[in-house]
Amino acid sequence: MKMNKLNILRCRFISINRREIRQFSRRPLFLFSMIIAPLLCIFFFTTMMYKGLPTRLPAAIVDEDQTHVTRIVWRLLNGFEETDIKYIYHNFHEARKAMQEGAI
Repeated sequence: MKMNKLNILRCRFISINRREIRQFSRRPLFLFSMIIAPLLCIFFFTTMMYKGLPTRLPAAIVDEDQTHVTRIVWRLLNGFEETDIKYIYHNFHEARKAMQEGAI
């Protein structure tokens, strides 16, 4: 009796797999989103992080109000291993110009 139930379950499993494979073959978007896109993401992130997490990335702060709160934020961000605050700009246009020139 137990083997009979196992055979029934196996047959159901096989029929469900066949039905799903037919669905995948009819709609290429399913194939892309379930198989190809995750493989591309895995490849992208493993090649990007093969040396480990990036550290000491140069960054800048736009400090328009020059209050103690921005100094606290600056110290907190500079304390992280991942960031290195190189520049402090007093307005957005200076920071944008430095980014376009490649200084940051």
